[in-house]
Amino acid sequence: MPFKFPIGIYKVTDESMMPQFKPGGYVIINRWFSWLAVGDVVVLRHPAREMLIIKRISKIDGNMITVLGDSTAFSEDSRQFGPVDRSLVVGKVFRFYEPERNVEKEEERIGE
Repeated sequence: MPFKFPIGIYKVTDESMMPQFKPGGYVIINRWFSWLAVGDVVVLRHPAREMLIIKRISKIDGNMITVLGDSTAFSEDSRQFGPVDRSLVVGKVFRFYEPERNVEKEEERIGE
């Protein structure tokens, strides 16, 4: 099995976790988590499609977890696909980073 760094960075591309996690921002995850709790925000593999999703855990029942998006109008989650196996969790989110809107202005200051 290949080595995986304990930290991962993923870009948020949809509105399912608005307003806390905005599209265009990045989440930083811990891949080496030891437990999951209700309320944790996780990045996981979609149970039916080849994609990653970000959701909040709303229920834990053994190895099965129920995940929901914070913005229910824009979220495909356990309400549609049911509880998922916790083995689909890639990592727990511990930080959200929203880049500055004017990156060029920041780059001009480097090296001054």
